Amino acid sequence: SNKLVIFTKKNIENYLGVFSINYLILNGENSPFISLWFHGIFYYLDVIFLLIGLYVLFKNHKKLFVLFLSIIIIAPLPSIVSLVGISYSIRASLMFPVMMIIIGIGIAHTIASFKLIKYRIIFSICIVSAYLILLLNFLNILFFRNPIYASETFGFSGRELMQYVLFAEKENNQVVIVDSP
Repeated sequence: SNKLVIFTKKNIENYLGVFSINYLILNGENSPFISLWFHGIFYYLDVIFLLIGLYVLFKNHKKLFVLFLSIIIIAPLPSIVSLVGISYSIRASLMFPVMMIIIGIGIAHTIASFKLIKYRIIFSICIVSAYLILLLNFLNILFFRNPIYASETFGFSGRELMQYVLFAEKENNQVVIVDSP
């Protein structure tokens, strides 16, 4: 096989992986130490406001658009040269605050696009409500689901088993451990 082709393909996959919907929205990092496994870096709603923010920047502030887009394009480069695997949360983290700023610009522009104050208030309440629902889902994953399935990342069941074995040895009880193949 051609090493140059494989090397190039792997580098492109590493670079473009940071922009995948699976990473940014759905599942996040594939590392058990960093990820929540069921939640990405951003919320679903953020995609809409990110696109609106990019459009507003392109239309009204071209220099700022170029600056932000340059940071977003340059930020994932360390993930290409990494030799220890893929870890976007650490190596491409510079792009996330920039994307959050763009999302904020999108939200502000969307709210400001309403002429009447009462519609601005209603839309603001809708946005805050939507983000509260998304936040509640995130908190459910973080505090209720993650402690259960992430505990195996650190070998919790094996450590717990060894504690029982040590307690049984102190009591001079025989312990039989059956492990399925």
